[in-house]
Amino acid sequence: MEALVYRCHPQTAKLLELLRGGVIGQVRMIRAAFGFGGILDVGCYPVAMSRLVAGTAAGKPYADPIEVVGGGRPGETGVDEGAAAVLVFEGGVTAQVSTGVRVTLENCLEIYGADGRITVPTPWVANRKAADGGKIAVTVKGESRTTAWRKRSPRAVRRPRRPP
Repeated sequence: MEALVYRCHPQTAKLLELLRGGVIGQVRMIRAAFGFGGILDVGCYPVAMSRLVAGTAAGKPYADPIEVVGGGRPGETGVDEGAAAVLVFEGGVTAQVSTGVRVTLENCLEIYGADGRITVPTPWVANRKAADGGKIAVTVKGESRTTAWRKRSPRAVRRPRRPP
């Protein structure tokens, strides 16, 4: 595994649980974006997440795309400043993935199903201080609800204070 810590994060486990439970019906489309980096830096995040979601929708650990079409814009130094691709998976699931150095992208994951959608506002950094605490928004038939992963930790253990 290429240090993709989100794959082992409880937020991702909760997302997969929702998908397996069919909360949005049959998965049809995925949109994943990760700004602040090039293809070889962070481009693997949206691609790997799309493979995970498409695989889960098909009852597998992951799926390989059967077709990929993409493009990008290289800068003066030859580094890609922005890139996007469409991945097509068996069963008709499509994914639009994007990344960019000089493109202001929202770091997000959206999964569209036959009955609704799932939005993960911070799929890559669920437990950072500036993140939203691992929230997952589910919208079905116009009704929205938010769920979050639960941290399973024992009660906080306080260290005794040292005397002044």
